[in-house]
Amino acid sequence: MSKKYFWEEKIEHILWWSRFLVLIPVFVWLIMFLFLNLSLFFKLYHLIINFVQKWFTINLLAWVISILDVSLLSVIILIFTWWIYELFVSEIDMKSFDSKTLIIKNLDELKEKIWKVIIILLIVILFKQMILNLPKTQIEIIYFALAILMLAWALKIVSIKSKK
Repeated sequence: MSKKYFWEEKIEHILWWSRFLVLIPVFVWLIMFLFLNLSLFFKLYHLIINFVQKWFTINLLAWVISILDVSLLSVIILIFTWWIYELFVSEIDMKSFDSKTLIIKNLDELKEKIWKVIIILLIVILFKQMILNLPKTQIEIIYFALAILMLAWALKIVSIKSKK
């Protein structure tokens, strides 16, 4: 084992402790996660008020889908925040939790989990667009059908890859 120079040890020491700077984006992402979940309550309140006043309309269905949309986005943020913290700062003690959902061992698992949620989010967004902008011509119906087919195919590919 070779002897390290003084400056080499100092740089390594600085690099080791600089990993805690990752806590800044982790806190920012956590705050964003909390705000997204808080916005869900406001959306739910708005949905209930509109449902009582107007009963069922297409716009109400769009609000329901919007709530699902924000929920999925907050899940993506939570997964990403969890993984960044575990990667750079410290492993989170999971003894008190039964769920293994958020345990991510490598970058491929992170990509797989995030891709699944993103594809489902895209399906929800597409569904919302279909409801708000009902297809009027045959070509629009074909475009929507192709978009749904491509998203379903992407979800299938991600699912097959995750089983291997």
